[in-house]
Amino acid sequence: MGQATSKGNEVKMKHPSDMPTPRFKHRDNIDNHKSPISDAVVMSADIKFEEQPLTKLAPATQDEIRDIIIKPPSKSSELDPLPTYLLKEVLEYLLPLITILS
Repeated sequence: MGQATSKGNEVKMKHPSDMPTPRFKHRDNIDNHKSPISDAVVMSADIKFEEQPLTKLAPATQDEIRDIIIKPPSKSSELDPLPTYLLKEVLEYLLPLITILS
């Protein structure tokens, strides 16, 4: 609604259209920011692919899966369902199943 002003006992309401538009610092920054994208050359997404399409993947071997799991450091988060150090400890038991799933 409008904003009330008082003079003595008289209360006069200002119409919302008479009130100044609030300006926010962050909004000014957004309005005045020039996007680097506007100066970029637009590239077409309709580029013809002229290579051999990938239609089949070879299954991963147990050695490849083992290397992928063992090589990275054993960092974990509380959100990990299975901590990395534990996965590495039981890897030889899980490796056949993981390989089948890949």
